[in-house]
Amino acid sequence: MASFFIPGGGDPAANCTVGGFQIYCNTILPAERRFGKTYQVINLALGATALVVPIAMYLIYLLMQCRSRPKPERTRSSKPK
Repeated sequence: MASFFIPGGGDPAANCTVGGFQIYCNTILPAERRFGKTYQVINLALGATALVVPIAMYLIYLLMQCRSRPKPERTRSSKPK
């Protein structure tokens, strides 16, 4: 993914050339830098909650609708001979 932000001096991904154009290739953060600040963990938790809770609520709603639906009575469609 291209970025408009110019990286610092020691970034190994700064000189990523593709087809003669010099672009900045984003790198994956190392594990020790992913959750360096508390707000990063909070953002991840809020994002996961915003995705999971509505889906779970909808599935629970569907389950409740299926269970509360009255079952049709069984009747014989043809008389025995």
